[in-house]
Amino acid sequence: VDVILQDSVLGTPFGGVKVLNAQLRYLRELSELPNVLLRSIPATSPVTRMPLDIYEFGGPDGPAVASSESIFSTVVHDGPLEVRQARRALERVRSAALPPEETIRLIEQRIRETH
Repeated sequence: VDVILQDSVLGTPFGGVKVLNAQLRYLRELSELPNVLLRSIPATSPVTRMPLDIYEFGGPDGPAVASSESIFSTVVHDGPLEVRQARRALERVRSAALPPEETIRLIEQRIRETH
């Protein structure tokens, strides 16, 4: 699982500070799993962000679908061209994101701030 979060969500206390602290602790716990990569993208990054998911079945060479969201709907794209375009868009976001180690340090800092 490869997750890229906008760093501002790591400090937004939806549900209150206690809820945020519990969520941050859970993210830190998930990040320790061998199959989870957690990264954050700084709010100052100029890269375009979008709700975009890519689901791969059987690895990068297997079939895949891309899912994009708007306020009104979720659209699933299964055409090879659309999936390639989604992968390129996601790679641009990934390249602007902090490495997992820095993201964990940011999460730990936010845990201390919300404790």
